[in-house]
Amino acid sequence: YLYEEQVLDLMPKQLTGEDSVIFLRNYVKDWATEQLLLHRAKINLPQEKQQEFNRLVEQYKINLYSEAYKSMLIGQRIDTTVSQTAIRDYYQENKENFKLNQNLVRLRYIQIPLDFKNTKELKKNFDRFNLDDQIDIQDQAITYLKFRFNDSTWYNLADVIKDVPLLDEQKIKENQAKLLQLEDSSSVFLVKIKDFKARNELAPVEYVEPTIKQILINRRKLKLADELEKEIIDNAIKNRKFEEFY
Repeated sequence: YLYEEQVLDLMPKQLTGEDSVIFLRNYVKDWATEQLLLHRAKINLPQEKQQEFNRLVEQYKINLYSEAYKSMLIGQRIDTTVSQTAIRDYYQENKENFKLNQNLVRLRYIQIPLDFKNTKELKKNFDRFNLDDQIDIQDQAITYLKFRFNDSTWYNLADVIKDVPLLDEQKIKENQAKLLQLEDSSSVFLVKIKDFKARNELAPVEYVEPTIKQILINRRKLKLADELEKEIIDNAIKNRKFEEFY
């Protein structure tokens, strides 16, 4: 049987009036169709096929419970701290697996209107970019059209070019460590290229650090899973809840 409270629990909270009635009708119709098909299947499907399905359902239930329990135990026990030494060691041992499939760039840029006041002073500060310069530049951020100040992060060049259409790979290669001034009909881009990595080069370790960290954590999870299974068997044998007969 399908009870009212079962359907109401599944009904989206935002539905009211006619929409809720439509939802109820559709849900009841779908449920009834499924039950009728199930009933007919149990009558008409060969017994062997039904037994096979029952075995599959039972095995799925076992897998679902087992994996959920192991996942809970692993979550309670695993240490997710990964040292920089471990990350760099893995990177050194597996460098060939970390070749880039895209161009990367580290840079900072500002887009300002053509009539921006103190462009000369801004250029000097943005090029030098010491702590006082950074404070001064960020204090004026509301007057910029667009900006990106974090030049310690690696960015996908394709994404950067979407933000700075006047920039291209050739300009970046030719102007590393230089301050570029690029103009269009309405604005000026000040761009400072810090570093560039081309496709098929080895990825910078900082760029692949999250991937390596996840790889190392997954290794720990697999090791923990094996240890947990052994522990469960050992405890069952110790408590005489598991015996092998040959």
